[in-house]
Amino acid sequence: MFIAYGTKIDSVLDLPHIPSNSDRPTLTVTVHEGRLFDNLEEDRAVTYASQKRNIIVTWYRAEENKVRFLVEGVAGFDLDFGNNAVFYFLFHRDSGNLLRYWTLQHVLPLFLSGKGIYNFLHACSIEIDQKAIVFVGTSHSGKSTLADYFLRRGHALISDDHLGLFQEKSVYQATPSFPYARPFRDFENLGDYVSHFALSPKELGAIFTLSPSPADSEPEILRLPLKDALLTLLHHRSGVFLWVKES
Repeated sequence: MFIAYGTKIDSVLDLPHIPSNSDRPTLTVTVHEGRLFDNLEEDRAVTYASQKRNIIVTWYRAEENKVRFLVEGVAGFDLDFGNNAVFYFLFHRDSGNLLRYWTLQHVLPLFLSGKGIYNFLHACSIEIDQKAIVFVGTSHSGKSTLADYFLRRGHALISDDHLGLFQEKSVYQATPSFPYARPFRDFENLGDYVSHFALSPKELGAIFTLSPSPADSEPEILRLPLKDALLTLLHHRSGVFLWVKES
């Protein structure tokens, strides 16, 4: 049993240094080897690219709580939302490290988003003065670089890549993901273990959108108009599922 995204994960996966307790566990999700949906009738599927691999997400007819998530050349994941369970099947037996990466960085955010536990941002976040400071931006905009800057100065990591947000008593909170950060650009890599890691949700303090600028220019901090801020947050959402029931 370990904790990721404030959720108890019951699994035999070897995940070193992942916390085993939390101030606010939301539910327990089982993650085990197996296949569930081979004989179900497919309803629809979408394909996209991530980490230089093709991803196929499949929904099943009359089974709106069941989704299959296939990672080309690595593994398939059957997500059973009704029973809080994820089953995985490897395409190659030597894919253990990749299995850990895809489970933590992609499958669990998708599952918790689909359950309605969190809204996820593709973002880095660190703790400053007991609040979550969040950095969003496109690839190579400096999110991980800024997070690493603050980590080296003693601030706690909240999330390196996918940040789960929830509302509690009209206040938005950021839930810690898991204690790994990736200050380098490398595909399918959890990154380096971070010992200074937040163990409880933090009140959302500020969100900064990063935009690269020429090296010889002065840095600026500008407040976005509300409309632009909302569009930016929508652009950087992650882990969103949509079910459409037939009328």
